[in-house]
Amino acid sequence: MTLLLMIMLLLAVVLGYSLSGTLITALIGRRLVRLNFDQLGYEAGFRYSLVRVRDHTESIPTSPSPRCMRP
Repeated sequence: MTLLLMIMLLLAVVLGYSLSGTLITALIGRRLVRLNFDQLGYEAGFRYSLVRVRDHTESIPTSPSPRCMRP
């Protein structure tokens, strides 16, 4: 009888441990997916800006700035 109780207790501990680990991983993973999505968006915007700057490198140094146009 005690062996059966020990097996049932061990089974309950193993199931509880795996269930709690799964729930914690799911909760943290959900937040990480959103953070990763936002990070990829920021990086895409930054790359787009870098390409636009590179496309307009000739006009950037030659365009008069407002500070240079003061009377």
